[in-house]
Amino acid sequence: MKETELRQALNDAITGCQLSPYRKCQILAQMKGENEPVKKKMTVSLAVVIAVLILTLGAAVALMHSNIADHLYRYGGEAPDALLAQIQTPQETAATPSGSLTLDELLYDGRALHTSVTLSNPTDELLLYTVDELSLGNLPLDRTGGDLLMEGAGSAGVLLGGTVDGIPLPESYVLYHEATYGHLLDENGKYLGQAAIPQGEHILRLTVTVWRPIQTPQIVDYRAYEGENPNETRQCLVTDETGYCNLWLFRPEDAYRAYNASQSGSEMYAEVFRQLGWAEGVDTLTLEVPVTLSSEGVQLAKPTQTSYQLDGCTFTLTSFQLSHAGGQLEGDLTGDPQAVRQLLRDGLQLVDREGRRLLNNGSYWGDMEDGKPVHLTMMLSPISGELPKEVWLAPAKEMNSQWDPLFAGPTYDPDAPVPEDAISIYRLDYERGCRMEME
Repeated sequence: MKETELRQALNDAITGCQLSPYRKCQILAQMKGENEPVKKKMTVSLAVVIAVLILTLGAAVALMHSNIADHLYRYGGEAPDALLAQIQTPQETAATPSGSLTLDELLYDGRALHTSVTLSNPTDELLLYTVDELSLGNLPLDRTGGDLLMEGAGSAGVLLGGTVDGIPLPESYVLYHEATYGHLLDENGKYLGQAAIPQGEHILRLTVTVWRPIQTPQIVDYRAYEGENPNETRQCLVTDETGYCNLWLFRPEDAYRAYNASQSGSEMYAEVFRQLGWAEGVDTLTLEVPVTLSSEGVQLAKPTQTSYQLDGCTFTLTSFQLSHAGGQLEGDLTGDPQAVRQLLRDGLQLVDREGRRLLNNGSYWGDMEDGKPVHLTMMLSPISGELPKEVWLAPAKEMNSQWDPLFAGPTYDPDAPVPEDAISIYRLDYERGCRMEME
């Protein structure tokens, strides 16, 4: 094959992928068989190089469409290469005649474990799938973020295959899950507390129950029930056009089952579902995958100190982690009780002032009792681009949802004036706040 033909073949093969000119020349030289004078050896080398190239490009293309990255950056921004490099793609599957369960991706960011799973229905009949277990070794994982389906039969499931009200439902469903801690249990299943996600080698276990509907399901628009308790019982499963199935909204109050660590969600609700005419269990999918979790290579922004002075009080960090996947801040506010109350009332925010990025993705705090520290917890948003060299913790002095289309929604007015110092929907009072330098 001539060099021009090889070059064109290479360019065609890597369309849509980014490789440096040096790497392109390197692959081209290998494909040409340079320094391989024996024709037979060149043929073997060419086959190996093409195979490696296909695998490499396949992985690159897969990560270009990463479900974990898409979820983390669903509100804007692009996943940085540093984060994409940490995403593992096990592609391990467990299958039975009634369904398949695939672990597509996982990401450990040094604090949280992110997983992406695909559920599929290979049959022609309509089936319900609920998640019973997601555990790391003997540690059941909590749901910090992601699909409500991961909370099990007591909360939600997904209907796949077949049709409902003449509408064909999807044959597969992709779930995203984020866990920042697990539940410690004793040998009798008694809850002992929380535990951080442990690093090292583990078995990740995922169990899904498959149900067959008893009565024909119905399609509803769940938006009509937002913020409401309909106080009505449905004698069939209720779903939307995506197959998502809310399993508590139309369930009678006396059908609630208290959490029992010795039973799975499907075991707890099997009789309830049968009595309501919703579904009966027909199969179980169990997937066990060896995984290695390590913070090596994870880029982190870390404060250079732990104690900071705010307006009338002191803020002492007890933990802080910020990576490209997000993070969490925790600390105690002490000092003048009135000053502490006022700061929290005004709304403490964490921002990258130079990069004009709002880092606070939700916060909460403990009881405010005079003379006692107030514990503050703040969830931090994923970072696109470089991690900040410094951040600011400061109260808001003005807020307007029209300054950010993400918050304004359909009422957003692009012509509305926005203050030059606004970050997202806030103008902050930096004189009452503190600057945190990062390592």
